[in-house]
Amino acid sequence: MRSVSRNVFCEVLAMLTLTVLAPAARADIVILTTGERFEGIIVQSQSDSESVLFRDSRGEVKFSRDRIRSIEDEPDAVDWMKLGDQNLSRGRYEAALEAYRASLTYDPTDAKVQERIDQTETAIHRVDDKNRLGQLQAIDALLDQTAKDIEERRYARAEDALTTRILVLGPSLEQKKRILDLTKTLHREWANDWLDRLEPTSAADHFQQLLKLDPTDEDSYRKLVQIWGGMSEKTGQVVEALKMQLTIRPDDKEARRELADKYFEQKQYDLALEQYSILHDTGEFKGTMIEARMADCLTVLYRNAASDKDFDKAVELYKRLKIYSPIAGDDTLHELEFYRDALEAGADNVPERVRLALLARSQGLNTLAFNEINRLKTQFPDNAQVNAALKSWADELLAQAQNAFKSMRYQDATMLASRCKKEYGFFQDIDLECTKIINNSQVELERERLEKSKMALEYKKNGDANLQKGLYYVENMKDTERSNPNVYVVSDKQQAIKHFQLALDWYNRALNESTGLDNVTRQEINESVSTVQTYLAALTSNKPMPSIPRTGRVR
Repeated sequence: MRSVSRNVFCEVLAMLTLTVLAPAARADIVILTTGERFEGIIVQSQSDSESVLFRDSRGEVKFSRDRIRSIEDEPDAVDWMKLGDQNLSRGRYEAALEAYRASLTYDPTDAKVQERIDQTETAIHRVDDKNRLGQLQAIDALLDQTAKDIEERRYARAEDALTTRILVLGPSLEQKKRILDLTKTLHREWANDWLDRLEPTSAADHFQQLLKLDPTDEDSYRKLVQIWGGMSEKTGQVVEALKMQLTIRPDDKEARRELADKYFEQKQYDLALEQYSILHDTGEFKGTMIEARMADCLTVLYRNAASDKDFDKAVELYKRLKIYSPIAGDDTLHELEFYRDALEAGADNVPERVRLALLARSQGLNTLAFNEINRLKTQFPDNAQVNAALKSWADELLAQAQNAFKSMRYQDATMLASRCKKEYGFFQDIDLECTKIINNSQVELERERLEKSKMALEYKKNGDANLQKGLYYVENMKDTERSNPNVYVVSDKQQAIKHFQLALDWYNRALNESTGLDNVTRQEINESVSTVQTYLAALTSNKPMPSIPRTGRVR
């Protein structure tokens, strides 16, 4: 490589060297009038004709011309080599190398000059190696001291050494590796020290510095999650830290659970579901809160998909929801499938839309089916398939009303016939039959009301009779000839309780038939019930007996 590129290198170097030295120079031997001999290079000075500027290994010196006996010219290449030899003998290796290279520019094939260059470079490397060894030893000493400073918590001093004092000395590759390790140790220890001092913000700064040096430091991510966990403004950083933890260790279930919860809190339900699903697939979380969270995510996501009319996705999500949610029934799934298929069929595809409406009705989605058929009826009023579907539904609802009437459920018959009339009254035969059922049901309801009224009055009459019997025995209970006025006749007391309870039973039966009673009669029964309850309370707890007015009601 050296022999190939040497010519070009030497040519460039010669141009640079000659430019630096002088505008014109030649190799010379200067002999002074004193007999002293100097070998070097004369640099002609145009500004000073009375002197000569001379350069040799000792540097540059100016001789006045009257001190010079003679000047002998030598080839430039020889003179540069001699100048190199002078510098080499004095240990001025850089100057020697410069001179030899200048000599080589005149004859790039001169083996002797190239040998001198090699010798000079070897000498330079030898000196450099010696100096470098001392420098590396000094760096090692500084690194040892820095490690001790970290151990003794002199963190600022250690940081200054690692970032400034050591670097300017030019550490080796091995030393740079140790610097990196010590820097990571410094930030880890400094961060934990800040945590011990309850300064989490400062600790977080050092954990972040550590992660810049080592993005795989799992403990730093974990500590940052702990520090930032309660700071809403740091949610983004927490998420990124948890993601990095999982990149390093994908089986970290706790980190994945935290990441899923963060996504859930931020309403990023698709991302939360992805993480919860990975956890659930391990088989360790069945029947846990994770399944509940998955159900919540799926609920939001299928509703969003339905809102966006992406019913394929909505159906898929809802099917997954049914796995985790016991309350997710088939009705919603059938509804989503209806909308999916209806959208695919198109709004004007009457046969397919009628089929879907009939299917929805068979699945119990009556309102959905009814709305769909009525939409079709509005858009296609004379369509035979639409009218046939409506007529079949009208006949079905009419049959329900007729069956209710036959079963003497006249209230249900009225409700069903009224609904049938409202929804399908545009069919004349349906309208007439519904009106008939409504009228007949009203007649029967009025008849039942009168019967119930008669029965309720009879019950009230029986209650009044037993109330009076109870009052009679209460009147006979106290024996005025006994010395103790509070001694009661046991049989009278028992008889009074018996008839009061019978009266209460008859009154309650009358109230159960209250639909047949007028308001005045109902009020009288309630007052009688209150009287009976008052006497029963006195008889069963030995409380003072209330007075008995002629009306039979308590005052």
